[in-house]
Amino acid sequence: MGFTKKKKIIVGAGICLTIAGGVSYLQLCRHSQYQKQAPETSVVTTTPIEDLNVCDYSMKSAFKMGLIHSVGDYVEKTPYKVDTIKLSLNNLDNIKKGYYTRITTGDSVQDYITLNYIEVDTTDIPDPMKRLLLKFADQANDSLNQKGTLAHETLHKDCQQEFNMRAQERADYHSLQEIMGRFRDFSFIREEYKKNNDPSIFKANYRFYYYALKRGDIDPFSQDSLCQRQEQLFVLKNLSEQFEQSNTYDEEICEAVKKSPEYDVSRPNEYQRALDDMFTTIWDGKLVNINPISTGEMEAPQLPEKTQTLVNCLTAKEEYKNSNQTQQKQFLNEQLQHWLQQDSIKSH
Repeated sequence: MGFTKKKKIIVGAGICLTIAGGVSYLQLCRHSQYQKQAPETSVVTTTPIEDLNVCDYSMKSAFKMGLIHSVGDYVEKTPYKVDTIKLSLNNLDNIKKGYYTRITTGDSVQDYITLNYIEVDTTDIPDPMKRLLLKFADQANDSLNQKGTLAHETLHKDCQQEFNMRAQERADYHSLQEIMGRFRDFSFIREEYKKNNDPSIFKANYRFYYYALKRGDIDPFSQDSLCQRQEQLFVLKNLSEQFEQSNTYDEEICEAVKKSPEYDVSRPNEYQRALDDMFTTIWDGKLVNINPISTGEMEAPQLPEKTQTLVNCLTAKEEYKNSNQTQQKQFLNEQLQHWLQQDSIKSH
């Protein structure tokens, strides 16, 4: 009974353009569901728009209702608060540029998006590190960067629906949510680039896109659907590799998986529905489902060891709970033999 998530090799056929770089990029399958999907256009609601509040709706719903026409529109109309963080030698771990919080009290639900304004306390910081931290603070406090962070956090706000998923799927979903949050951040910056044609706005996590633009490997102004799809996959692949190389979200994903409802075997599995909902986004003025997981164009990122260990335990619990008595006895016997074997190895 293997519970460890395994990677598989995805082979794509058909290529719109060649993208070079330090990572391997996926090619667009010509039989992708993406090509069979017509982008949605906004539909204006019969309720007067001036009577509606954008923050009451997800980005997808706001677009369909005609309240917004871009990621930037949604960001500009989303409320947030600002907290000031003093950055010193004593609090260098996991400084967040922003975060999303949902507070439920009885029947009342309140959503808060917080952006952090970072001040550097240079008193006890050595000069080389001081320059680095001041640069980080300048980037984090930049107005464009803060709006991008706000775009990221709105993705978490939009992903509050509980779906019936297995433990592995829940963990994959939460990891993909971080990637898609960063993709929404990127999309906002990409919209700004298409207005001012200044590639230097692609900094930090999106520097890979800056270099691709400089090399002429991608054309964000292209109207060709294959080129647009490959651009999306190029970005998602880079963001996925960034996620795999960082344990920043390990604790958060563990907590999210623990708090999620257990899988209900009597109900339909909703993993694919959850992915389609999360991966539906605004791209060049259209609402499109860019889900690359269901089409096989990309796979969920490798989870950090701590998260995967938790998932394996929860998966074992799921399988035990949903098995009959004979299978349960066999499962317990296998686990006992496994633990005895591990104990024997340690004793030697």
